[in-house]
This record gives sequence, structure tokens and C-alpha cells, in this order.
Amino acid sequence: MLTKHSVFQGRSAGFTLLEVMVSLILGMVIVGGVMGAISMALNHHQRIQKRLFESAVLEAAAQQLLAQPQDIALGSVTLDDFPGSPQVDIQAVPVDVGEQSLASSRKNQLYRVLLSYARHQVELSILVPLEQENR
Repeated sequence: MLTKHSVFQGRSAGFTLLEVMVSLILGMVIVGGVMGAISMALNHHQRIQKRLFESAVLEAAAQQLLAQPQDIALGSVTLDDFPGSPQVDIQAVPVDVGEQSLASSRKNQLYRVLLSYARHQVELSILVPLEQENR
């Protein structure tokens, strides 16, 4: 008569090779997916940090031009307060505001200004007093 003990006598306890291989492959797929997600999150974070820095540089350059509008004539502005002292390019075009009855009484010139830094741009208008423009 066959007993339960005699049926399993030739088989040792534990996992088969197939079970181990399937669990290892499944674990590798899960770990690979998690590592890919972490890598994508880190890359996204670096891009966001770079974009925030570039936006801050452009904003600081615009603030400097608003405080010192005569710097428009320089063609670029260097921001010494930022790491690496970034240089922002300035393109300024005078805006024609139409005919004025007394051109000699005109005291300001309106400019359309394009600030460029690291493939990003900001556009703004600045009113420059003519006596500062000629310095």
C-alpha cells in the first residue's frame, strides 16, 4: 500500500528551477521599471531646475534694464550676481509712435526690447529718456 510519505520520498522540499527563473525574471522587470521611473523623474527635475534658472536670469536682466534703461545701447548685459555671471543679449528696436507736433519737445523714446539667454527669450517695452539715451 502506498502511503503519502512514500509518494513524496524522491522529491525534496523547495522551489523548482522553473519557479526560481520565473520569479527572477519578474523581479528584474519590476526593478527595471522602477529604475526607469526614477531616472525619468531625475531628468525632469534637472530640466525644471535649468528652466527656472534661465527664467530668473531673464527676469533679472529685465529688472536691470528697467532700472537703467540706458544699458539698452550696450547690446548685452552681464549679471554678476548670478553663478557664472551669465550674459544676456539685448536687441532693441525704436518704436515709431507716429507724428508729433513738436519733435523737439519729445523727451522719451519707446523701445521694443528682446532679451535672449540660452535659447529662451523675453520681450518687453521700455521708455528711455532721450538725455540718457545719448550718454
